[in-house]
Amino acid sequence: MSIDEYKKKCNQTEDEENNKFDPTQGAKYVQNYDIQDALKRKKQSEVFSKDKPGPIVPVKKGEDVSEEQFKERIKQRPPSLLSSPQKMQKTGGENIVYYAVSMPALMGFMVDEKTNELKVVQTCPSAGKCKFECFALKGNYQYPSTSIRQHQRLNYLMNDWNGFREQLLAEINKAYYTNKASKYKTGIRWHDAGDFFSDGYINIAFDVANKTPDVEHYAYTKEFLKLSNRPDKPKNFRFTFSLEGKYDKLLLRALQNVNFRYSQIVPYDLFKDLLKSKKGEKWNFTPDDVSELKRRIIEKYGQTLNLNNQNVFTYGEMMKMPNNPERKINVIVSANDGDEPASERDDVDGIYLLEH
Repeated sequence: MSIDEYKKKCNQTEDEENNKFDPTQGAKYVQNYDIQDALKRKKQSEVFSKDKPGPIVPVKKGEDVSEEQFKERIKQRPPSLLSSPQKMQKTGGENIVYYAVSMPALMGFMVDEKTNELKVVQTCPSAGKCKFECFALKGNYQYPSTSIRQHQRLNYLMNDWNGFREQLLAEINKAYYTNKASKYKTGIRWHDAGDFFSDGYINIAFDVANKTPDVEHYAYTKEFLKLSNRPDKPKNFRFTFSLEGKYDKLLLRALQNVNFRYSQIVPYDLFKDLLKSKKGEKWNFTPDDVSELKRRIIEKYGQTLNLNNQNVFTYGEMMKMPNNPERKINVIVSANDGDEPASERDDVDGIYLLEH
């Protein structure tokens, strides 16, 4: 092979990789977003309307930031792509450490570093009514220190997907060997905020999972159309398809015939009178309250999602049960619980997340 032929082959391989992994291809953008108005309102400490969800602007209230300063903040490469580790115990007593790949919820800012144009990416393009109750638009996610890191990750991914992928692989491998030395498994959650917003991004996630075969990867996602029928899904990657998105009718129809794991947010109004704890305290349900909670959930969702007294359990009850793929159960997860153990079991069909 001549040098010219070799260069041509290398360029062809590079083009193929770009076509496969480029996260900008197929991504959707918000048109005509007025960043100047958003920064002005931040400076004036105005409260943004919850009736029209938009991107969290990672600027402190009262802070005077120009558009160019805002861009420079977003363009900085984040020190880490993984969140802080969270130790948990799996069913059966195995110990595991989970990390999250966190992106901006619903929408996020990026800068096209070739043109310096500020863009707003739809990071949850299949969100439905969930956008009005999304937990990732509340609490700690609203703090600029948290939000800016999410936007920096998004910007990094959209401008240098290969650098993003290589850094993520390095961080996962470092975590894996550190945890292995302490006899802990390693798990990666895609995403505690955000979703798979383009085919290229999905391919990057699959590639990372394939290159870390001893690490458990999982995701809650509303991208049912993109992910429900991917024959190349890595064996170490689990999906939970979330209801309250654009494709609920298709997902509900599929659930009548196929055992997809799914999740449903249970509205706070359905159970708030059962809570005995005050705001900020650990949630506390009495045994009678648990029975009543199960009854209400079965009454609300049972006919559509085939729930009954024999297949609905609390998180605590599930953790005492062996993982048995021969049966199918549904699990209620409260603010006190972690949803990861339910997501990694083979016998869980539905995960009912109590709104908080």
